[in-house]
Amino acid sequence: LWLIHIFHAIHYFSSHNRIVGRKPKNLSWEQAAAEPLTLLTAWEGLAEGLAIPFSSTPTNKTILIINGGGGVGTIGIQLAKKRHGLKVIATASRPETIELCKKLGADAVIDHRKPLRDQLKELGHDTVDFILNCHEADEHWDQLKVGCRYKSNIELFH
Repeated sequence: LWLIHIFHAIHYFSSHNRIVGRKPKNLSWEQAAAEPLTLLTAWEGLAEGLAIPFSSTPTNKTILIINGGGGVGTIGIQLAKKRHGLKVIATASRPETIELCKKLGADAVIDHRKPLRDQLKELGHDTVDFILNCHEADEHWDQLKVGCRYKSNIELFH
């Protein structure tokens, strides 16, 4: 039973026990509340949208995650690396988000404010196998459609 009132926020609601869990002690209530949304969005993008198979060992496939420092991107880096065995190239533009992407497992980080294709080529990639775009699609589309090995392997969120 979900209780919704147009003008007042509710403090309690009832839900089935199989879809809830305990809040991790190291997360704030706000962080814990946000996790399901970002986790499911990243999961759906990788496992369903891009149909990337699970792999317990590293593969020779590469993914470009645009906006790796954002909510969906940070989860996407971890899932792509640990659950799909992909080499991860993330984008970020600020020093703290670049460091975050590396800490979460990105193999390389490039700046999404600069031409992506040139930076990918500097890393030795003419194309990548998958692209998970968690940023403005319009801003990057011209580069994305020629930067992915298979055009159907681009997932857009914005």
